[in-house]
Amino acid sequence: MCCSRARRRTRRTEEDEEGEEEDEEEGRAQLAALPEGLRALAGEVRELVMRSTQLAVVPGWVGELTRLEALEVSGEEYDPKSVLKSLPASLGQLGSLKQLTLAWLGGLEVLQDAVVRLTSLGSLTIICCDKLRALPRGIGKLGALKELTLDELNELQEMPDLIGLTALGSLTIQYCHELRALPRGIGKLGSLKELTLRVLNELQEMPDLIGLTVLGSLTIENCNKLRALPRGIGKLGALKKLTLQWMYELQEMPDTIGRRRSTRD
Repeated sequence: MCCSRARRRTRRTEEDEEGEEEDEEEGRAQLAALPEGLRALAGEVRELVMRSTQLAVVPGWVGELTRLEALEVSGEEYDPKSVLKSLPASLGQLGSLKQLTLAWLGGLEVLQDAVVRLTSLGSLTIICCDKLRALPRGIGKLGALKELTLDELNELQEMPDLIGLTALGSLTIQYCHELRALPRGIGKLGSLKELTLRVLNELQEMPDLIGLTVLGSLTIENCNKLRALPRGIGKLGALKKLTLQWMYELQEMPDTIGRRRSTRD
C-alpha cells in the first residue's frame, strides 16, 4: 500500500470525511492525456506539473520542451491508483531540466536510463512509487545533482553506485522497507553535508563514512536491524549534529564518538 504512514488530519466523524471525499472526487477532473497543443509552446515552458491518477502515458514529445527546468509527474497524494507504468526515453533530451519529482505513482515499475542523461539535474525526488524496484545503474553520472530524496519505495532492495555524484550535498533515504544495503561509494561523496537514513527495516550494516569530510548533519532513525555504526564516524571533523533514535539492535558505539566534544547525539 502506498504511503503507509498515516496522514495527519483533524479527526472528525468517518461519515463526514467520506462524504467530503466523494464530493471532491465528483468535482475534480482527472488529466487523462497531456494536451497536444502544449507542443506549440515547446520553447517557452519552464515548469510542468502533471498530477493525475488517470494519466497512462507521458507522450514522447515531452522531450521537445527544451527549456523545461522543473518537471513533476505525480498521482494523487496517498492514492495508490495511478496507472502510469513508465516514462518516455525522450525524457533524457531535457538538457535544461534542474528539478525532477516523481510522486505517488503506484503503477510506476521502471525508471528509464534516460534519466542519467539529464546533465543539468540538480534535484531528484522520488516518493511513494510502490512498484519501483530499482534505480538506473548510471545514476552516478548525474554530476550536477545536489539533492537526492528517496521516500517510501517499498520494493527497492538495492541501489546503484553513487560515487560519481560529486556535487551531492543532501541525501535522504527513508521508509524503504526492503533496502538491505546502502549504495557503494556513499562514503566517498566529498560534497555531502546532510545524510538522513530513516525507517530502513532491513539495513544491517553501514559502510565507512570517513570520506564525508564536510558532513555536518547525520540522522539515523528506526533502522531496527542495524547493530553497529561505522568505526570512523567519530573522525567526521565537520559533523555538528548527530541524531540516533530507536536503534533497538545497536549493541555498541564507536569509541571515537566519545572524543568529539562538539558533537551532539
